Amino acid sequence: MTKACNQSILDQLVYSAATKRYIYGAVFYISSDDKRIDAISASGDMQEDSHYFIASINKLFVSSIILRLSATKILDLYDKISKYLSDEILRGLHIYKGKGYSYDLSILHLISQTSGLPCYLTDKQNNGGKVMKELEASIDQPWPVDKVIQRVREMKTHFSPGQRGCAKYTDTNHQILGLIIRRTYTCRFKQFVSRIGALSDVRI
Repeated sequence: MTKACNQSILDQLVYSAATKRYIYGAVFYISSDDKRIDAISASGDMQEDSHYFIASINKLFVSSIILRLSATKILDLYDKISKYLSDEILRGLHIYKGKGYSYDLSILHLISQTSGLPCYLTDKQNNGGKVMKELEASIDQPWPVDKVIQRVREMKTHFSPGQRGCAKYTDTNHQILGLIIRRTYTCRFKQFVSRIGALSDVRI
């Protein structure tokens, strides 16, 4: 592995990537556990320390963690999210056609995108579409989960949780799943990701 990749080779790969059509800049970072490989390279309109929106990459990590916790019986996909989140968070989170469904939401609804919750970024109501356009234009803003929850409460839901034949991809679902992970474990989310290979080391 060390012979296969070094700084010079990485620089060439990143430069080549940034010359492709519709790719205006790129940053690559590679590292091995033993730190024999630890290199970063940037090209195009990006620098090594540039800030950028990583879109839905985090969903892969969040989904993997939830599925691992399910496989090891630490949680159940059919658990209601009320088992992990407080009334303060759930109150008014999901109201559809005048009926409250916040306490009917399950982990499965969130991970399968069948919760019916609106997307705080892309839904056009309440300027959700404007927020996404700003992100695409590199006008970023922080979205802590409490801000997400508050915004979702102000928006219309799409359907009741698990409604037959209904699904809608939204960032909201994985924001809440991430919150469940953080509320369930004493370590921070970043620490949990780095230790996911050994769940016995993570204290509930």
